[in-house]
Amino acid sequence: MNKLERKAAMIVAAAAAGVIVSGVRLMKKHTKYLAEKAAATFGPDDEEWTEPVAEDEAAEAKLEDATAE
Repeated sequence: MNKLERKAAMIVAAAAAGVIVSGVRLMKKHTKYLAEKAAATFGPDDEEWTEPVAEDEAAEAKLEDATAE
């Protein structure tokens, strides 16, 4: 390889590294966005989120009453 080919290879390698770094950064931002969106959608302040807990407590109370008799 002569000097010109080495320089061209270094430029291509630097460009590829830049693309990889920006892709990783973009994936991190996208992951953070999806996590925030999921937290907002399925947050604990949602009424539907608390209903199954109340049903589980009622079922446990019935089970305790049935086993106590």
